[in-house]
Amino acid sequence: MDLALLQSFVAVADCGSFSGAALRMNLTQSTVSHQVARLEEYLGQRLFHRTTRKCTMTDAGRELRERALAVIDQIAEVERQFRPHSLRGRVRFGMPDESHLFPPLTAAITSFSQVHPNVEVEVTGDLSESLRSKIEDGRLDLAVLREVDPVDVKNCIRTDRLIWVASQSWKRPSGPLQLAMVPEPCLYRKAAQKILRDLNQEFKIVVSCTSLAAVLAIVRGDLAISMISQMDLPDDLVEPSDLAGLPPLPPIGFAMQYREGRRDVLARTLAQHVERGLRGLKAPAPRKR
Repeated sequence: MDLALLQSFVAVADCGSFSGAALRMNLTQSTVSHQVARLEEYLGQRLFHRTTRKCTMTDAGRELRERALAVIDQIAEVERQFRPHSLRGRVRFGMPDESHLFPPLTAAITSFSQVHPNVEVEVTGDLSESLRSKIEDGRLDLAVLREVDPVDVKNCIRTDRLIWVASQSWKRPSGPLQLAMVPEPCLYRKAAQKILRDLNQEFKIVVSCTSLAAVLAIVRGDLAISMISQMDLPDDLVEPSDLAGLPPLPPIGFAMQYREGRRDVLARTLAQHVERGLRGLKAPAPRKR
């Protein structure tokens, strides 16, 4: 049996359409359709119920999917171990849009590509909640997701401190606390609002901007304060001292999540490189004013 037929079948099963499977596999829709038709003819079984908008698996298709996944993964695992340069395909990887993560993750992807030059790595940087949505609907194969106050710290690749950040000359105003934040669904924004509301502290978001660099520029201009991970604290900004009366912030953690619970060989192999890179990060010493 041609392995490509099983791969096309699994892609259609996961995506729910031939067009989605074609996009994932970087093939034409007609090629994917032809390969699935060949597989159905070879097995003598109809694998999908087709409509103009989507296709759903038949009972035979659902039973085949689990076996096909096992076969594909076993073959890929053998090639990964004995012929690492022979691995081919594409891995869609998501990472939080935090500046301190880019150097180690870039190094991890580079080391992965050197060992597996025939595997294409497609990287998406975004907010964690957006990455989570892309994982759930199959647009990413794996992602590093950020979680505020993680419940299961043991499953985190690494943890960090969430801190307030201000200019060196900042003084807390007598009125509402002035904040500069990234828009929702930013987890930091949600955390700040919940903490301040729970403590009945008045605040006002005076700047809402998708660019963290722009938010920090506002902080440098003394117009507001914000919150970031300790690892992202720039040299010219500080964490306000306890005298500022700001509430403590929860820890944050970074964990790996795979598409639909699938940990195929390409995704697992890239994840090993990523985890080594993140675990090697050294936290800077706290810098308060």
